[in-house]
Amino acid sequence: MRQTLGKRLLLLGFAVFFIVPALSAQAFPPSQRFIQAGGGIVPGIGIQGGYFSRGDFITTEVAGYFHMVPALLGGESTFLFSLGAGGSLRILHILNMAGTTDVPDYQFDAGLRLGPSFFYVVGGENANPFSLFLDLFVRGARELPDGRTLFVELGIHEPLVRAGFWIRL
Repeated sequence: MRQTLGKRLLLLGFAVFFIVPALSAQAFPPSQRFIQAGGGIVPGIGIQGGYFSRGDFITTEVAGYFHMVPALLGGESTFLFSLGAGGSLRILHILNMAGTTDVPDYQFDAGLRLGPSFFYVVGGENANPFSLFLDLFVRGARELPDGRTLFVELGIHEPLVRAGFWIRL
């Protein structure tokens, strides 16, 4: 039963990773599509990468997370791999469009991602390594003169604090 569930979650993750970018490519112009790359901390360290499209009101995105907590930080060494799809509401951009603010180089989003997750404990009990995760997050971003966008994101899925760049496709 557990192997079947794990295979289904993995299949769902791969489907989400390939289907969401294809669907969002139809909805958003090429100038609004990005690769997202960054790192994360708390607890431990991690990396995050994915595909990101933004419209006037929402974003669609697929992100992969790899996160580890080494034993030297206390406890057992753990590894976490997750693949999630979701989106966000572009709060500051909506306010800019409504004329209530005027900060075009900055963004503030609130959103969620959902998908399969694999958790592994080195030398420990790995009874049920597969699960589904939900990551609620808030994100601030600043567009740089070279076309990249710097972002900082706080979420409820590890790594909890993430930062990096969006690189325009």
